[in-house]
Amino acid sequence: MYQRPGSVKHPYRLRPLAQSSADDRFISALLTKDRQKALSIMASPEFEPVIASLQAKVTSQNLVALVYERLWSLDLIEALEPFKLTNQESLASLIRQEAALAVSGFAALDERFHQLVDWLQDDVIWIKGPVLARTLYERPQFRHSRDFDLVIRPDRVASVLAKLKANGFTPIWDEAGISPQFGVGPTGSLESLAILPSREYCPCSNLSLTKDGWPYVELKCDPLDTGLKMKELQRFFADCQSVPWFDRNFCAPSACDHLMLELTHLHKHGFEGWHWLYDIHLLVSSIAEQSSVWSEFERRCHHEGISTSAWAGLKLVADRLNSPVPAGTLEGLAPKKPEWATKYLTFTTTTEFLWNTATLPALLANALLLDDRQRKLAVLHETILPEPEFLCNYYCHGATMSAWLAPFIWLLHLVVLWLPGGLIRRTFGQHLWKYKAAIETQ
Repeated sequence: MYQRPGSVKHPYRLRPLAQSSADDRFISALLTKDRQKALSIMASPEFEPVIASLQAKVTSQNLVALVYERLWSLDLIEALEPFKLTNQESLASLIRQEAALAVSGFAALDERFHQLVDWLQDDVIWIKGPVLARTLYERPQFRHSRDFDLVIRPDRVASVLAKLKANGFTPIWDEAGISPQFGVGPTGSLESLAILPSREYCPCSNLSLTKDGWPYVELKCDPLDTGLKMKELQRFFADCQSVPWFDRNFCAPSACDHLMLELTHLHKHGFEGWHWLYDIHLLVSSIAEQSSVWSEFERRCHHEGISTSAWAGLKLVADRLNSPVPAGTLEGLAPKKPEWATKYLTFTTTTEFLWNTATLPALLANALLLDDRQRKLAVLHETILPEPEFLCNYYCHGATMSAWLAPFIWLLHLVVLWLPGGLIRRTFGQHLWKYKAAIETQ
């Protein structure tokens, strides 16, 4: 029993592939190049009712060109032609059109990629789709990306932001779905994002920048994107590799670290997304025969407190894509708690440990149900009883608190910690932390 992280009101069951819907089984058959299984699914009465769902998954999850290539190489296009969408358009025809758009659009996307590499060089580490498309996919056009995710080296955050702004990018500070702290804390500058109740929190979990004609550029200070700092962040940067791409080189994580961050990202998004599943499958396949790498991978997952996310994601890709995950690794990463707790409780909570967005009960659930309990409880203690300097900077815009005001500011802090970020943002948060473009200082 897996549940969408952070959404306990809407649980869903992630069944084994054999019990999954026909559209998921069909995509699995295509990606594993199983023609007979694909034909069997198409011939079953349960296939036609899921055509719309299949079309949505194929065209929205960044693998449409790869799916079309599989249909062509497995000689399934003619067999798919009779299946029509509600507008009477052939499903095969629509996938063909979307695949052509993805392939033709790659050149423009790649040009943007080259420009960013030239501007930022080794100040950033490229992660996820843009890297794997150019390293592990059969053709780079098979893995589309809608944004560029970049992990910034800690001492170069301000310079990277300055370079991007000098080249026409604008930071997005005032959209809740893009800027997590908007309406729940001070924003508008890097200094604002760095006002935290504990040093264990990541100072910049996500900063998005936009420019006309460009995909979003997503800047991150931490590759695991859990809200807490990666413990071995220096090692992460030291292990990064230079990857050649035409006449340029860009920095990317080691396969071991890349697999870790892809697995935490998959868990963050509720274990949904065939493009992330296939990314993980390719990473697993790239280290399949390297037992020493798997041993080190297991150690890092336990040390970073992400072993449950890694176990669940690896178990999923082994089931859905026949990924060669070592049995010993799955056994070593498996949760050390009663089966009923793993089955019904573990995946009811969000992976993100964001104190001003998640509620206090959700943070406690994260600490108790996932990994790294002692560290998270210690961070929560610091969050509940923060230093006066934090309260001044976060709630009083840096002004000194008088002795009589301090208890009321602390009570306000507890309210922010207890309530969901969306409620705060829609009520008093928009008045307490008013965003103004003029306050951008970086």
